[in-house]
Amino acid sequence: MKKRLVAMLLLLAFCLPALFSCTTAISMNNIADDFLALLCERNFSGMFEYFWKYSTSGTAEDFEENYLSVLNSLGAEKITVKDRKVSLENETQLLSYTVCYETKKAGTIENACQVRIISDGDGLHLEYSPSLILADYEEGDKVSIITLPGRRGEIFTSDGTVIASNDYAETVYIQVDSELNIASTISSLTDQLELSDEEAQSIKKKYDSALENNYAHVIVKAFVKGRLTSAQKEALEGIEGVGIDTDSMTLQRYYPYGEIFCHITGYTGAPSEEEAAALAEKGFPNATLVGKDGLEKTYDEVLQGKDGYRVQLSTKDGQFKSVICEQPAENGQDLHLSVSSKLQQKAYYQMASTFQKEQTGTSIVLNAKTGFVEAMVSFPCYDPNLFTGGISKEDYAALTSEESNQPLYPRATMGLYPPGSLFKPFSIVPALEKGVITKDSVFPYKIVDNKWTPPETWIWPPVGRNDETKSTGPLNLDEAMKQSDNIYFSWAALLLGEEDFMAYMEKLGIGEKMPFELNISKSNLLNEGTEMNRKLLTDMSFGQGELLLPPIQIAAMYTAFQNNGDVLLPKLVSEIKKTEGNKYVTTQTMEREVYKSSIMKESTINTLIPTLKDVVNSGTAKSIKIEGLTLAAKTGTAIKGSDKTEKTSWLVAWWEDQEESRLALCMVDGPREMNDYKHRIVKALLTPDADGKA
Repeated sequence: MKKRLVAMLLLLAFCLPALFSCTTAISMNNIADDFLALLCERNFSGMFEYFWKYSTSGTAEDFEENYLSVLNSLGAEKITVKDRKVSLENETQLLSYTVCYETKKAGTIENACQVRIISDGDGLHLEYSPSLILADYEEGDKVSIITLPGRRGEIFTSDGTVIASNDYAETVYIQVDSELNIASTISSLTDQLELSDEEAQSIKKKYDSALENNYAHVIVKAFVKGRLTSAQKEALEGIEGVGIDTDSMTLQRYYPYGEIFCHITGYTGAPSEEEAAALAEKGFPNATLVGKDGLEKTYDEVLQGKDGYRVQLSTKDGQFKSVICEQPAENGQDLHLSVSSKLQQKAYYQMASTFQKEQTGTSIVLNAKTGFVEAMVSFPCYDPNLFTGGISKEDYAALTSEESNQPLYPRATMGLYPPGSLFKPFSIVPALEKGVITKDSVFPYKIVDNKWTPPETWIWPPVGRNDETKSTGPLNLDEAMKQSDNIYFSWAALLLGEEDFMAYMEKLGIGEKMPFELNISKSNLLNEGTEMNRKLLTDMSFGQGELLLPPIQIAAMYTAFQNNGDVLLPKLVSEIKKTEGNKYVTTQTMEREVYKSSIMKESTINTLIPTLKDVVNSGTAKSIKIEGLTLAAKTGTAIKGSDKTEKTSWLVAWWEDQEESRLALCMVDGPREMNDYKHRIVKALLTPDADGKA
């Protein structure tokens, strides 16, 4: 019996430490779970109860105040914990975990923590350390999140000229000084800048706050470069406490060439609520600018930069301590265009110097062998800098008034115009390829007073020649093209018939919306509800009827003569680039692309090219001859209006028999009696400079 009792006592002595160890482990895990649960619930006073009383000199209120100060600075919306572990290291019990602060601005900020578990006569406790709140944190420290702005990508021409840039505005500011008579300063600023009462009051509030918080300056207003006159600057800088900054305070989108590239670049503005929500979904939650028009809008996601952030710790007196975490900013990518700065400026100034107030139009230059756009001006133009920082009601009213001729309207892409005789080299194609006529076919009927009444059933007025036609001899294809004779093309279309003619229109893409990088109108073949008839067929043969096309689509159609019958898709952007470290790399290269293939046979091209050369040699475009260059061209005029007093006048021409091929189109819309200067403009655009290029 004694032996059995001794054995039981020995067994109990052996098990007790293990049992105690197991119980302690359970207690430690329970404490860890409870403590971390309170952390996730933001019950900081409850957490404080777990700290060993000898490890903290503060109170529960101090701990809660410090923690809330950090969380509020971070903008933490949620607290979670991961990687929780209770372990024994060097005979010390430790609780390890990572606390995750989920913030809206800086994402998830993590803090790896390690807490010593202490056992004393009162039980188990956790050793307090300020770094449990944040690494390197000490009581009273301040946390700040600094935005590292991602810059918007810029837009460049083919020669590297920047046409949409990030630049600093001319910023009027007040230097903060306790001795400044701020009322007098604001009064003087109100007189000079015509500030409203509301604006003046806002400046006063900002100034008072800056004075209280020891800020160095208060921004009054930012102006796009060049907007302030020398006299205004002198007057502003004469006001006590006022200065003008040009290189550090206000970064804005700037268009250094003003009007010249406006319909290509478009402009930016502050995002609307709807746009901001869409940008946030695409990964740009902090975007302050969004493309509103032009390439700025089309390539907005490419150009957008992504803001980074730096979470940093400072002492209570503002001295920097450490960076807690950092996400570098990601700058937007740059657009490199095929547009030539020289050609674009030449097109703009040619139009600006010749157009009358009542005239509008467009000039387009393409590389006829690649389809890339080398110049594109819609006239009149506008200054996109007006939209930087928000356009004023007065400026917007001026741009949209009836007298303004709609400068915001991109006529090259959105305008729909009857192509007139520019359409004849295409309307004749199906008649040639079906064998209805040949290049030698002569018009067989009598023309009286420049008019012809087709045989068979004809209940409409006779077909008449246009203003440019001066045919006198036998009327064959070459003569008809040179003189742009409506009668010949009407006759060929009637011989061909409606069905084959309309089938070819569809093959050309008439009635479709041609893909393009900017907003573009859908071309029109027939109006809804219109029934085809012989009169409409003849009208369409010389580019009228209900035919309407955007000028860029007409220019594209003419690339078929340089590409074995393929119509090329026009493009503005040739490359997209970005900076990676110390390198500037290409992320995308745009390639030549066919829009409509084989719209005419090689034999048809060989038939038509000599006739189009003769338009320059001895026809309606002979004034554009350039020494040393072989040119082909076609002129066109569409008379408009019920009283026939308006016209859309066209000229397209291109280099023939050259290694490179430049194609230029000019369209002028306005009163019929006005000189349209289309020959002068196209000749200027096709004439190489001394360097043989633009």
